[in-house]
Order: sequence, then C-alpha cells, then structure tokens
Amino acid sequence: TDGTLTICEGTTVTEIQLFNELGGTPDSGGTWTPTLASTGTYTYTVTATSPCTIDSTSEVVVSEQAAPNAGTDGTLIICTGTTVTETQLFNELGGTP
Repeated sequence: TDGTLTICEGTTVTEIQLFNELGGTPDSGGTWTPTLASTGTYTYTVTATSPCTIDSTSEVVVSEQAAPNAGTDGTLIICTGTTVTETQLFNELGGTP
C-alpha cells in the first residue's frame, strides 16, 4: 500500500528506504519510477504474472526536512580563571547556526 517518507535535505532517496515505507506485504523484485532523486512521488510496480494481466502499483511520497546547521568554526578569547558559557560559544560561531 502507499506510504510516505521524509529524508534529509540534499540527499537522494534509496530503493531500500522507499520499499521499507510500503505498507502491507509487497512482493520484492518490482521497479521504481521515476529515477531516484530527492522529493517527489515514486511508483513501485510489480509486473503481473500469468494468468494475471494487470500490474500492481503503489506510491511513496517523499518530502525533505531541512538539514541541521552547526555554523562554522569560531574563536573565543576569555580571561584566565573564567568559565566560558554556552552563549559565548554560540555567539562566536560563524554562518547561520
């Protein structure tokens, strides 16, 4: 049955990830379309075997979650004997943590 999947921004979804999101008891050996990339709707098709004539399909809708951003390295100088705080450290990170 149809499923959903959230992946980290900037990654490519894998066949294993998609297959694991299918509900029920899907048969292995099917094919995924379109070509695997990032977000979108992917269709899993299992080809019919005789005497059946209709292929079976299910879909997995993939969305992205924004990647975490720790910023860039920074430098902090403190006086001897003082204790650094988390706020001081955070304020010295570059970029947009």
